[in-house]
Parts: sequence; structure tokens; C-alpha cells
Amino acid sequence: MSYQLIHRTSRVRRRFLLTMLAGTALVGSSVAAAGGGPVKVVFAVGNPTLAIDTAPYTSVPMAMDYWKGLDVKVLVTKGAIQNLQALLTGQADIANLGMSAMYSLATKHPELQVISLAAGNIWHTAVPEGSAIKNQADLKGKTIGVQTLTSASFLYGRAALAGAGLDPDKDVKWLPVGVGAGAANALKQGHIDAYASYDGPLGTIGSILDVSMRSLPSIMDDQPGTLGLVTTKKYLTENRDIVVEFLRGFNAGQHFAAANPLAAVQIHWKAHPDQKPSNIDEAKAINQALSLVDRRFKVMDQLGSDNLTGYLDQMTVQKSLDFFFKNKIIERPLKASEVTALDIAKDAAEYDIVTVERDAKEWTE
Repeated sequence: MSYQLIHRTSRVRRRFLLTMLAGTALVGSSVAAAGGGPVKVVFAVGNPTLAIDTAPYTSVPMAMDYWKGLDVKVLVTKGAIQNLQALLTGQADIANLGMSAMYSLATKHPELQVISLAAGNIWHTAVPEGSAIKNQADLKGKTIGVQTLTSASFLYGRAALAGAGLDPDKDVKWLPVGVGAGAANALKQGHIDAYASYDGPLGTIGSILDVSMRSLPSIMDDQPGTLGLVTTKKYLTENRDIVVEFLRGFNAGQHFAAANPLAAVQIHWKAHPDQKPSNIDEAKAINQALSLVDRRFKVMDQLGSDNLTGYLDQMTVQKSLDFFFKNKIIERPLKASEVTALDIAKDAAEYDIVTVERDAKEWTE
């Protein structure tokens, strides 16, 4: 057998397998185009600048050749809605996005299918470290900034408040302030008291203001399945092996980045030089970058149901869907069986962690 796929059934078993299977190849080359070359896969990513938080699923798997047998082309969009539109119009084959948009659109487009779900939560409402606000209840009477009033961050921020017993329509004010410098300035000027978003933009604000952003505890902290990968039933039916291989490379990239965040950042800067700050010295640029992504990289590598990457069982997904409906993130109830095909994630969770961890440990610029 030319390679051994590792099943992450537990951390103990994983470490045992790491010892027994060192030196194996990452994945098999079970897919190939008709002419024998790599198969083209268009991957929609809702980040117009391909910021460094996208490194685990863009530059890292490409640089480390984790998408063996595939020619992955990244389609850059402005967000989840455009990603889904790209899938529905055939411009993209697979998309990465927040599940609030996915589940909302799935009520009208049942051809959409979730093929992988993150176990960790990246969505938070945060305040500067020195703020007197300590919990969600302290936000009563305050103004919370969000990217837009249609963003997933707005919906998840509302859910966090409701979970603390507040009325998100009456007890707080919401102010759309965009991301990056706009959001940071709004916080600095006192126009907002807190900002609801996810780990990447929250880190960016902290970097701009040179402060640590402190996430407020919320019911979102233990809510899995808010971020994942989506395709269409047609593409999945016709290209199941391709989807599995894509997900294996995606998982490998996530694990590499969690194991060596600095390497992931440097790989991304090499692939996208425009993302590397040019107005500060190397050491400060690295420290800023790691403060932006270190936590997110590790959260996104968390194991799901059955200790598998990207997999949540039907009961867990249904609880997540019920949570979405209860908190008005989606307009009507959904059944997990209608919108997910997570048997794919189970297959793709088997990949050679030995090679990935060795790559991360031994990587040099």
C-alpha cells in the first residue's frame, strides 16, 4: 500500500498512528482529468483581498501540494451571498462561507449541500481590553458595531444577546461601520462600545488600535456548525471523489496552519506579497500577523463529532439548525438531512497527519 490514511478517532490514537506511520504520503492520487492531468476545481472564497486568515485554505494547501491531482482555482468574492450565487450559476464548484447565508438560501435552493462543518466558533462580540463591559448583559443601552445589518456577524451578535436575556431590537443600538479602519475608528471615537464580528476582523481592529480585543462570553462559544463548505447536489453526484480529495487537502492546510501559524503566514505573504505590511519592520509585522490569526487557525482545526475533522453528526447539525431558527437567523425550520451531505466529510477526515505535522515542523522560508 503506497499510503496510509489516518483516522483521527482520538488524540491518543492519533499520536499512536503518528509514531507508527511516519513517512507516508499525504493522499492518494485517485482523481485525474480525462487526459491524465489534474482536475480543475473552482473554489469560491468570500474575502476580496485574500487576507492572511485565508492562508489555511488558499496559499498553504497550494504551496504544500496538499491538493494532489487537483488544479484548484480560487474565485475571490465579497462574501457568502456572492459565493452561493457563484455555486448556483456554475461559476464555482465549492465555496467556503458562514452557515447563516447558506441555510437562509437553502430554503429556496435545495440543490445546495453542506459538505463540511467547522466544530469551533469564530463569531464574537468584543470590546477593548480596558473596557468596563464584562459580559453580554453589560451591553444593555450600548451601541454595537457590525460590518452591515445583513452580515452574519449581525445575526450572530443578536443571537448572543438573546442568549443573555436581552432584546436585540430594544436593549441595544446597532451601527454598521464596515471593517478594518472604519470599524477601528468608530470604536476609537466612541461611536460604538463593542464590535460583533469574527476572529480575523476583530484581530485587525486590535492591530490598528494597538489594543487587545476581548471577546465577551456568549452562547455562540459552544455553538458548532456556523462555518463550513458548500457545493451543489449535481456537482457532488458527478464528482464525489474530487470533492473528497479537495476536502482532504483543505483539512491538511487547516492542520498545518494550526501546527505552525508563523509558517502559514509566511507562505501566504510569499503567495500574496500585497498582504505583507511594508511600513513596519519584519518582527513587528510577524507579531501583528500572529495576533490576528493564531487563535483562528487553532479554532478551525478543532475536531468535530467522532473526533473527525469537518464532520458533525445529524443530531448536532439539527440542534444547530434549531438554534438558527429560534434566534431568527433563518426564517423557517430546516431538517439536517435536507441540507447536508456530511458522509463526504467523514471520508475526507482521513488524511495523513504524519506528513502534515512533519511539514509544519520542518518548514523553512
